[in-house]
Amino acid sequence: MQKFSLLAPTRERSYSVERLLQSLITTTKTLSEIEILFAIDNDDIQTKNYFDTIFKERKFSTINIKTHYRERSIMLNRDYYNFLAEKAEGEFLWIIGDD
Repeated sequence: MQKFSLLAPTRERSYSVERLLQSLITTTKTLSEIEILFAIDNDDIQTKNYFDTIFKERKFSTINIKTHYRERSIMLNRDYYNFLAEKAEGEFLWIIGDD
């Protein structure tokens, strides 16, 4: 079980996700204690391709990254943060933006 679960909805902002993941690597003392969960809209091909690439290249393999796809919604709290919170395994939840 992870100690911290970071919840981050994202849409077509792979450059921001890249900065976020790089920041986690440079500022987190114990990466093994965190997981980061991304909620991605089913129709967001750009972000899907980005994650496919980093998983294939194992670019951020020291971070426990989980991607969850869902239908697009305008209700950020109910439909994205709560959606991710249900899937989180951490003892503590941290809601973050992709930027």
